[in-house]
Amino acid sequence: DYTFYDVQQILMGLKETKNQPSLIGSLLEYGIEENQDVHKSDDDSLMTMELLKAICDQTGKSVEQLINTYDQCIGAVDEYVFRWKFPPVKPVKENKEQSPHSNKMGRTTNNYKRFVDFLENIQPIGEEAPQNLEGRCICISTYYEERHFRQMVVLAQLICNAGGRYVVRFRECNCFVEKRMYKANGEIRYCSRYETVKRINRNECKIDVISFEDLLTLLSVTEEEINCLAENIALSADLDIASDENLVLIGNV
Repeated sequence: DYTFYDVQQILMGLKETKNQPSLIGSLLEYGIEENQDVHKSDDDSLMTMELLKAICDQTGKSVEQLINTYDQCIGAVDEYVFRWKFPPVKPVKENKEQSPHSNKMGRTTNNYKRFVDFLENIQPIGEEAPQNLEGRCICISTYYEERHFRQMVVLAQLICNAGGRYVVRFRECNCFVEKRMYKANGEIRYCSRYETVKRINRNECKIDVISFEDLLTLLSVTEEEINCLAENIALSADLDIASDENLVLIGNV
């Protein structure tokens, strides 16, 4: 996880343009001799540094002043997800992703915000369930989580009922659930979470890994039942996932 400052974005702010200038073109514009291999990482970095020094000389501003003036250059990577700190405002479009009936919940969607709010207020409900997941902080493969909003609501509630807790930041988990998702050609989709968990376990051995089927067994539920409960949430008025009727339904599965 890290914060970065994009020199290209600073240059775009200076020029008041939305067109992204090339590094070589910018070097020529600022009279910097380019005699390195472009796209070789260390040479690329050196040229970028020389360009930033030239921008500072021309504007009379320090790097910190440039960052404060053109804050659109500030970005961050958090758990392999890239985002700008001050993203440009885009016109709202009516599309499937923004539809209240969408089952997707990428990090920037309303569904993701609703899911996080749901997790912050979740309590065990329904009939007392076996505490098969007591002390477990659980996280599921990215590709499943981001495309199954309503199923994730159901699973989070069932996990809570069983004494566990669902977390969206996988570094907080002590039990990772591998759910394989496939491309149209039959290949397994890459999961950055799972790859990182495997790397952590090679060095520290601290995160249990179970299959999605193992999780369902611990919850005494089938995937068909999960999908059925998710569909009931979809059919409820305004998708009120916190309604008593929905929660009791999930709690008594």
